[in-house]
Amino acid sequence: MSTIKIDSKKAKEFQLDDCDIIWLKAICCDTEQIKAKMVRLGILAIQKDMFGNNDELIMTKRGHNLLKAICKIERDTPPEGGISGGEDSKDETALEKTLKSIYPKGKKDGTAFYWTEGPFLIHRRLLQFTGKFGSFSDKDIAEATRKYVESFNGDYRYMKLLKYFIFKNDIKPGEDGNNEIQFTSELYNYLTNSEGSAPENRDWTTSMR
Repeated sequence: MSTIKIDSKKAKEFQLDDCDIIWLKAICCDTEQIKAKMVRLGILAIQKDMFGNNDELIMTKRGHNLLKAICKIERDTPPEGGISGGEDSKDETALEKTLKSIYPKGKKDGTAFYWTEGPFLIHRRLLQFTGKFGSFSDKDIAEATRKYVESFNGDYRYMKLLKYFIFKNDIKPGEDGNNEIQFTSELYNYLTNSEGSAPENRDWTTSMR
């Protein structure tokens, strides 16, 4: 068995967290073969959007359980005044419960995608968010999420899934011809907007998920 040791201090100098480093290491492998294996084992599943396009890999319940049982990652120090609890905590934190309660239940209409994920994955994504955008209080995160959901007035067709509201990695062509990863976050926009709400984006070509 191989052991990967990550210099977290050095990684932070480049605004990277442990998950970013693991992902960079993973792309050096045969990712298509790994994806096929994960699907075959029932850990991942392939789903399409409402138009039958844009194949997306999602983690199955079996995958969630396996990840939680095998991967034990603990944060040395939680963000000051922000997200609490270890990543492998068995109980949902108050913030996770609040975000799940603010968002609609079940799947987004016309898609196979659930509005929210399990508490472990929500907590993990929030930790990644703080690594990329800085720390915010649980209260401010919950309030920003509430304002975002309320801005749609019950018409959620163009609202982002919770995980993409927190942040999304967009791969776009760079000026040098190479692809670049751009991090976008409606949550961050709402947290930093002076009036407490970010400009609305109803362009369905960019907001479907």
